[in-house]
Amino acid sequence: MEFSRGSRQLALWLYLGKMSIESIYNRNRSWRLKEFMSEKFSQHWTVEEFALNYGLSLSAFKRIFKENFKSSPKSWINNRRLEQAAIILSTRNVSLVNLALDLGFADSSQFSKAFKKKYNCPPSRYSGKLRKTCYADNSKANE
Repeated sequence: MEFSRGSRQLALWLYLGKMSIESIYNRNRSWRLKEFMSEKFSQHWTVEEFALNYGLSLSAFKRIFKENFKSSPKSWINNRRLEQAAIILSTRNVSLVNLALDLGFADSSQFSKAFKKKYNCPPSRYSGKLRKTCYADNSKANE
């Protein structure tokens, strides 16, 4: 039986007591959760549905999520969606309604309010050249 270099190193760490089975399990669980959330953040799911689809109870999901992301699931999901929206808006011209729905927001109104709160700029002005006017408006507002 042939073992990879990583498997041999892991076995050595276990043998030497540098890593416990529990820490390996936690590291793997952390990686799986981060991968799951990166793939699924735009789903139209409640936090409870994220938990169920990940295979945990709501309370266990929230606890493990907080340990790994240092944030509540709802906060992280909304923030991730808004970050993705900003990237998309800055690179191409898209319908705000379609963008909102594609990223898992209930409607474009909810999306626009959240986007403006985070970026101090409505999404309709965030794209391309108009984005510069948002920053100019923000600096005037802060004076």
